[in-house]
Amino acid sequence: MEDINLIPMEEDYKDQLRLAYLRPLRKGVGLLSAFTFLIAFMGVYIAIHRSAYHILFFLLPLGFAYLYILNKLRQVKLHYYKDYRLGYIVKEQVKITKVFDTPSGINIYWLSSEDIKSFVPDPYRIFREGDRVFVYYLKHAKEYLAYEL
Repeated sequence: MEDINLIPMEEDYKDQLRLAYLRPLRKGVGLLSAFTFLIAFMGVYIAIHRSAYHILFFLLPLGFAYLYILNKLRQVKLHYYKDYRLGYIVKEQVKITKVFDTPSGINIYWLSSEDIKSFVPDPYRIFREGDRVFVYYLKHAKEYLAYEL
């Protein structure tokens, strides 16, 4: 049976994860809003000067496209926000099931975990198949952080 523990995150690390989600979101929303406003302004300007009243047929699909892309932007790096909300780092005892030797000598190790499938230890250490090791990772991002013997 694999041993899983949840370790509370430090506030600084939680803030770092929150910003890893919010930075791309803010940038994407800002660029999308500016682009949509520019397109809408140009459409309204052209419609006013040509006395076209069918501008609604232009603005309505533009609004729906804006909302659709906005929803897609919210999904980018959402796993970091979920880990921020969880507030814990997972510590799991796993068994090394397979060793992949690389020409550079830095091996890749496959693990028995359901969440994190492989890792490259940092600081570097050589393991063999069947060795047990504690691995720290983010639950939703499935991002390897550290290991412990």
